Amino acid sequence: MLALWLRDIPLSISAAVGFIALSGVAVLNGLVMISYIRTLREEGVSLDAAIREGALTRLRPVLMTALVASLG
Repeated sequence: MLALWLRDIPLSISAAVGFIALSGVAVLNGLVMISYIRTLREEGVSLDAAIREGALTRLRPVLMTALVASLG
């Protein structure tokens, strides 16, 4: 939305569909990261360590997925 506003482009149907699709990818990436953190917690890792390990391990795939979805 900000990019559309900065470039003075009106919100079209295709832009709205793209926004919805990108939002779906972002939600899915968040769920994947939380699922991995939950798996680490079930293995007995402390909460702080699980969050840190989950973020470090899953951040790159999450960012790559979001980048491909936003550019493609």
